[in-house]
Amino acid sequence: MTSHCDTNNFNATLDTPRDTPKDMHIDAVITWVNGSDEKHAAKLKQTLADLGKAIPVSLQGPRLIDVGEVKWCVDSILINAPWIRNIFIIADDQRPEFLDLPEYAQLTHKIKVVDHKEIFSGFEHALPSFNSRSIPMMLWKIHGISDRFIYFNDDFLIIKPVTAKDFFINDKIVINGKWENLYPTKTKLIIFLNKNLGIFKKKINNASHIKSVYLSSKPFGFKHRFVSLDHAPHPFLTSCYKFLFENHPEKMHHMINHKFRSNKQYSPEGLTVHYALEKNKAVFNSKKQSEMIKANHISFEAVQLKLNAIQQNPNSAYLCIQNLADADMKKQNYIRNWIENDLNIKYKK
Repeated sequence: MTSHCDTNNFNATLDTPRDTPKDMHIDAVITWVNGSDEKHAAKLKQTLADLGKAIPVSLQGPRLIDVGEVKWCVDSILINAPWIRNIFIIADDQRPEFLDLPEYAQLTHKIKVVDHKEIFSGFEHALPSFNSRSIPMMLWKIHGISDRFIYFNDDFLIIKPVTAKDFFINDKIVINGKWENLYPTKTKLIIFLNKNLGIFKKKINNASHIKSVYLSSKPFGFKHRFVSLDHAPHPFLTSCYKFLFENHPEKMHHMINHKFRSNKQYSPEGLTVHYALEKNKAVFNSKKQSEMIKANHISFEAVQLKLNAIQQNPNSAYLCIQNLADADMKKQNYIRNWIENDLNIKYKK
């Protein structure tokens, strides 16, 4: 019988998972959506209408339009991490067009598109999902997924050669992030002021990345500190999510039921990290650096300087390019040329 305990604290049953890592292969999983697809847009519109919600900021404008990022992500894995066994692309009744190019015909055994229906099998009530936190929580249900895999957003790239030990060292995950301290007095003061005076309410209710990571630390007993994570590919453990869904089904079902991001949700990356830390199965990365560019927020000259600095830095291994579709064509073309020609991230058979 599945054990039930305090849904706000996983420590009560935090024993070693029954599924210990036997499979030493490492897979990659990329979550992707093409927001310009008319069927997807219609599904989003209907879901919002059914829930009586306005479109969230995270889904507005060109944020979900694919201008080539997922191809670069896949190519960067093929070129700079060829030791990865499978590349799974998670999509909602969609397929990236680049996979039909001749050079990818020989890679059908390695690159596989997985539908939301597969990973939400048994949890169909949570579909459709437009939630970038709920979807990664279900990646453990991919058929044939290794216990150890690396999770990518579709705007992540590996820009320099990496090894398996940059993500996993034996049975430990490698964390890209750092500890952040929450001083008890300050935390209690913020909660008191928010409850009684409404101060900080907007900040606390914001469904931000850092807040979701903080929330994901609490169930594992980290009351006054948490790991702030970089925007980078993150190692995941299938056994972690099997354990959580088996031992805390009500809590995890509640987490995935949100069709859009909620300020009450845990970070899926944060769950893996704090779970591994509690089990002494994590080490911190001290070598590889992750970089981020918000392409629509900085000038063309700033883009040039930033990319040049990244290329010259021998420790810069990962790059997140956000909001590229919202940047002007001059910046888009420059970034595309830099990735495909300067970095030579363009798969050729």
